[in-house]
Formats: sequence, C-alpha cells, structure tokens
Amino acid sequence: RIQIKNKMAGRRIAIIGDGFSAASLIYQLIDKGVCPKDITVFGAGKLGLDGLGLDGLGRGGAYGAVHPAYRLNVRDHLQALFPHKSDDDKSDDGTAEAFAKWAASRCASDKGAATPYGRYYRRSDFARYVQDKLQQIGANAISYHKCEVVAMAPRAGNDDGSWDDRGDAHGWDITLSSHDHHHAELVFLA
Repeated sequence: RIQIKNKMAGRRIAIIGDGFSAASLIYQLIDKGVCPKDITVFGAGKLGLDGLGLDGLGRGGAYGAVHPAYRLNVRDHLQALFPHKSDDDKSDDGTAEAFAKWAASRCASDKGAATPYGRYYRRSDFARYVQDKLQQIGANAISYHKCEVVAMAPRAGNDDGSWDDRGDAHGWDITLSSHDHHHAELVFLA
C-alpha cells in the first residue's frame, strides 16, 4: 500500500511495467489525487482488450490469458484491486465485493464460473474489470509507451550535468529500446 503525499502533485511519474501491479498502482495514484497526465507507463503492451483504449494495461501474464478455461484461482468475493480495503469503505470500489457485483452483472452468461464452492470467473474477466475501473477514474489520459526500458540513470541537478551541492539527483533519465529518452521525477517498478 502506498502513501501519497502532497509532494507528488505535479511531479512526472514513470511506471516501468504494464501488468496488474502497474494498473493497481495507477489506480491508487489517481485515487489519491495524482493527475493522470503526470503518469507515464512503459511496458510490453502485447495483450489488448478491444475498445477499452488502455490497450492491455493491467493484463500482464496473470490476467492476459484469454482461453475460457483459464480461471481465477480464488472465488469472486476474494478477488480485488485493493484486498486490504473493507467492503464497508465507501471511498473505494476496488474491493472484492465490487468485483463480485461487477462480474455478476457482466459475466452472467459464463456458466462455467459456478461451482459448489463459489464462482470462479475467467482471468480475462478480471482484466476487463481492472480496465473498466481505470477508465472510470480517467486513466486513459496517462501516457502509455509500448516499449522496453533499456537504461535508467539518476539525473544530475544542474543543466551542465553536475550534481547539486548536496549530491542529490533530480529524477531519472530513462532510455527506451526505440532510443527515445524520457525524464521522470519518480520511478516505480511494477
């Protein structure tokens, strides 16, 4: 669980990775007041959900499985964006109860989900749920680069490349496989 401080507002944030961890982090950042336009994601982006605009963000290996036999390994009432949140916490709809309600309304035709032990929806259904939640909070405004990060180095504080008086770096220089360069003040590996 991350704690967002006012210092993050207006800072350029890079997230390296585009699977479920990245999607959960994006959701938390935006939910805590970070502007989506300040967030840049770098990842493979190989698996997309048609028409959702975020083009695979949040699927990764775990939820990118599209074969209907690939099911979640927990019942619907245990799967959540924020497993630490209570279903009574009305400030967050990323709870397990929220996914169960979402799945019941959008996956009713999935007869394979019902078992004597509960409902086990497809992994791709949870990916759709995550992307729905990201769209609801405006995550489609983030910058999403489908590429590999090949290098990352601390950025020196002065324009001439020298360090400041305290020896502090001022963010990170990120080099992509496309040879493009990006700068971020904060970097998360997800």
